[in-house]
Amino acid sequence: QVFNHNSVLVALMALLAWRLAAALHSGRMKDWAWVGALAGLGLITKYQAIMPIAFMGLMVILMWGFANPRPFPQVWLGQAHPASFHSQHPSWAGLGLAFAISVLICLPHVQWLVHNNWLPMRYADQSLQGRHVSAWRDALSLFVLQLRNWTPALLLLLAYGVGWRVLR
Repeated sequence: QVFNHNSVLVALMALLAWRLAAALHSGRMKDWAWVGALAGLGLITKYQAIMPIAFMGLMVILMWGFANPRPFPQVWLGQAHPASFHSQHPSWAGLGLAFAISVLICLPHVQWLVHNNWLPMRYADQSLQGRHVSAWRDALSLFVLQLRNWTPALLLLLAYGVGWRVLR
């Protein structure tokens, strides 16, 4: 089978990375809205999408930390007013918009999961009965594979963040 949910996921994650780069560069709300829409569509396509989305989110946070490391502890420890942090990082509003859109896209699916007693999770659990050790090994193997596959992109984003800080 040539076309399946994995094909859709790969395309969505490539589009997400592209729109995330555009959003980080431009800061436009339209770009952040696309980030949220693509993340939400990726999550309802396949739960595994949480891995690249989480790594992209981590890279955004690391890039902002490299760009200006001071505001993070001040805001998180309550030493500065959040509005001053927002003015230094206008993309926080964009990140919030992206998160809200992805949640709105996923919400009907989550409601279906709750209404149907988490059917896909119960199916996965029942199909793994008696194979828990193997399942944990498989999960760890998948995590390592995902980490290996995403390491080049993560290193490029990290280099971009460090270069951005140096050039500022």
